[in-house]
Amino acid sequence: MEETDEFVRELELRLLRCSLPPSRRPPSPSYSRTHRPGSLGCLVEEIVSLIEKGSYAEALSSDAARIVFDFADGWQFENAKACADQFYAQVEQSAEKFLKVGAEDRQSSEPSMDGESGALVRGVLVMAIAVAAFLAFTQCNLTGPPSEGFHSVPLWFLLPKENSMSEWDLWARQQLFCDGSDLLGKLFVLQYLVYAKRLLVKVNDSSSDGGSVCFNKIRSNSWWLLRLLVLHQRILEERSPSLYNALQALIQVILHDFGDISSVDNYWRNKLCEGEASTITSAAHLEAGIIEHLYGRIDNSRKHFQSAEESCGLQLSVTGLLGFRTIHQVEAKAQMVLVSTSDRGDSAAPGGSIVSVDESDGDLVVHSQTDYEDCDILLAPRLVGNVDDAGNNVKSPQDASSAVLTLNTTQQCVALAQCLLIKRTTPDDDMQKWQMAPFIEAVDAQRLSHFIVRFCCHIQRIRWESTRSRTKQRALIMMENLVNKVCEACPSAAQRIKFSFGVSIPIIPALRNLLQKKAAAVDLINSRLCDRPDDPKLWCSLGDVTNNDENYVKALEVSNGKSARALRSLARSAYSREDYEVAKNHWEAALALNPLFPDGWFAFASAALKARDFDKAIEGFTRAVQLDPENGEAWNNLACIHMIKKRSKEAFIAFKEGLKFRRSSWQMWENYGQVAMDISNVSQALEAVKMTFELSNNKRVDVVLLERVIIEMEGRSNSMTDKQTAQLMDFLGNILHQIAKSGKGEGIWGLYARWHKLRGDLTMCSEALLKQVRAYQGSDLWHNEERFKKFASASLQLCQIWIEIASTTGSSRELNSAKMHLRNAIKQAVDFSATKEYGDLQACHTQVEQLLNSGLFKHPNMKCF
Repeated sequence: MEETDEFVRELELRLLRCSLPPSRRPPSPSYSRTHRPGSLGCLVEEIVSLIEKGSYAEALSSDAARIVFDFADGWQFENAKACADQFYAQVEQSAEKFLKVGAEDRQSSEPSMDGESGALVRGVLVMAIAVAAFLAFTQCNLTGPPSEGFHSVPLWFLLPKENSMSEWDLWARQQLFCDGSDLLGKLFVLQYLVYAKRLLVKVNDSSSDGGSVCFNKIRSNSWWLLRLLVLHQRILEERSPSLYNALQALIQVILHDFGDISSVDNYWRNKLCEGEASTITSAAHLEAGIIEHLYGRIDNSRKHFQSAEESCGLQLSVTGLLGFRTIHQVEAKAQMVLVSTSDRGDSAAPGGSIVSVDESDGDLVVHSQTDYEDCDILLAPRLVGNVDDAGNNVKSPQDASSAVLTLNTTQQCVALAQCLLIKRTTPDDDMQKWQMAPFIEAVDAQRLSHFIVRFCCHIQRIRWESTRSRTKQRALIMMENLVNKVCEACPSAAQRIKFSFGVSIPIIPALRNLLQKKAAAVDLINSRLCDRPDDPKLWCSLGDVTNNDENYVKALEVSNGKSARALRSLARSAYSREDYEVAKNHWEAALALNPLFPDGWFAFASAALKARDFDKAIEGFTRAVQLDPENGEAWNNLACIHMIKKRSKEAFIAFKEGLKFRRSSWQMWENYGQVAMDISNVSQALEAVKMTFELSNNKRVDVVLLERVIIEMEGRSNSMTDKQTAQLMDFLGNILHQIAKSGKGEGIWGLYARWHKLRGDLTMCSEALLKQVRAYQGSDLWHNEERFKKFASASLQLCQIWIEIASTTGSSRELNSAKMHLRNAIKQAVDFSATKEYGDLQACHTQVEQLLNSGLFKHPNMKCF
């Protein structure tokens, strides 16, 4: 039994090495074992060897596949979906029967290969067949090179190659539909993915079926299943919640088994070569991080990428060094450069190396930079201070060599993973591309790397340089070269598969879209519909081109109501017609099929808001920010609905989150100030007023909000010595002073006067009120009753302050000013003599005259002896 465990683990490791090659040559086997021809051990050895060579078609037609699925020899193949469904159901049954322990027709003729030992070998044999099918699908749709050696049916040895199985392909396509999401573009050998998935799931489920065989000893099966589900997600047009749940469960298993170096060492022991345990652990965290990134879980993704970085002995950082970016540049400028520190704490500057790369690895290719004569922008900055072959210090860009931080392939993948984080955590602008540049240039400068890692690096560079006018032509040339390399026969499929799951690269249909080539859409779609009238994606595409809702309805009909894309298209069409209730219902149906669609939740909530269904709108915007926490507009809309519902506390929280991502929106700041004041958060209300005023170029001032703040501070007049209140008063005064200087209306001077009164400065209070009064004066004052009322109110406040000053100083100067002001106002306002305000002015004038006649106030020029 122990010998069999060692044999199975050796096979698992060999299969993993097909995608994660070691950095050193594998050690010699710790034991030798011979198998009888035709025995289970011999069959599994044969199929693993074929997979290692990249001969996936031969592996799928090997004796191992014939023995496991011997039912197929007598199968009556028909080009019908029902036949395909029955065939693959029988595939599952045969796999389950083969995996059972003690089946009489499956007993091995080898000693020690019966019972549980034989079952483990059977388990790894079925897994190897599934891996061969999965890697064949990966070759055809992700890594290349294109191969015509694959029949559409994975058990192709049973069929003549000229047999058409188009209905089987349609059946496989329907099997891969998930949560209402269609497949992305034209894909090949879809049956291989369905075939591999069913076999891997069968092995995975057999470990927990309560039988006597412990298939969970085959730990790598879960890893291959995780990779298959990730690729399944990537070929879908939208994110699938059911796949996400399955992937989350598998991530926990993978990280438990392979998430730390000690677990990997304990599992494979002396079978591992030097540094291979860290490579496997880094790969596990990298793939987990890519999955989390794919579903928008940025924090979890960052955590996994950091673990991968630590596992491979890196601490990456970006620093600034003087260098040259163009050929003709004379003066060195600061350039962002990637540097690293090893896990031993040794600093690795550009040009230095902290890792060793096995140049004897035949899968590594030597990279030579292509010259682009028409572009004067260097592919990587040339740094000042590099030395030439003679030991002289290089100073010119023509002679300088690019700084190279030597990284092995795993570390290159870790560096490229940082680009994914930068893309999701920074604004989509030019600065984002420059933040990614050091990582792209560091990988691109490596002399040795695997094909797929270089491919990923070039994709990132093309996306960056295609946005710059001076490098756009070079990016187009690079794109053409990249597409040509995918179609070339060299390097081989086995070489291309290395590390293809540790980087994020587009599938081949998406790669074609980067070339932006479009065909005559309507004619092409109609011709395809003649052959595939039951394809909902084609009907949706026709609806997109013709803008006809009948095509979306037809797509729903042929998909039995499961086409989420058709429902979304109908919802958008209804929204554009302003039929918001219908749009809301269509969005709700679409999201019931696939809820992992942030834009869909936002659109659903917008339609519900237009339809005045606030509860549904709150639900939609809440789900939108849960899926995309950086959607500032969704946070804003959610907060506004809470404002409408008089839920100030919830609105305040939503505005606060939204402002993290839309700090330049003065509208959001203005609303934020109102809800902040509703919950008596004066400091945030003042901050909102200040930001609104500055972001609107000194044009927007919420006078009503400032008046509420003044009233709040007047209520705290007894606690002006309190430190917090004093700070708020200073902050309020600075804001009022800034606004008043810009000449923003009469109301600000009145508020500024009240602020001075709170501070006990009556003189400054009277000056502010006087400016308010003068602001109201004008040619239309004596013909506008509303303006006169405001003028009269400000005049009365000014006169009362003058009276208060006079009573304090004993001088009649302020009283004389009040008398003259009131007399002129009363004289000119005879047209408003019937108003209450006019009477108040007359009463105040009488009061001032009485005070002057009382003899209690001295003339300001009177001298006392």
